[in-house]
Amino acid sequence: MGTIGLSLNEGLTTTDPDEAFIKHQVLSRAAEVIVLADHTKIGKVSFSNFGAISDVDVLVTDKKADAAVVNALRKSDVKVVMV
Repeated sequence: MGTIGLSLNEGLTTTDPDEAFIKHQVLSRAAEVIVLADHTKIGKVSFSNFGAISDVDVLVTDKKADAAVVNALRKSDVKVVMV
């Protein structure tokens, strides 16, 4: 699943409330949640929240992602894959 913003405090966000509703429904039913977000999305907050960091099992991001945020995510039991 993609996201417009991923924040430790605000969770997963997007610009569209309808999209947020649908993504929230998907998250609540998924056995495993894999989020794809490059470094430009990490630390960003958009208009509509659709999930918490605790909803994320795996984050796939690039090697430019902020190391402090990556470490905090790993401490929150999110598996971070950097490509």
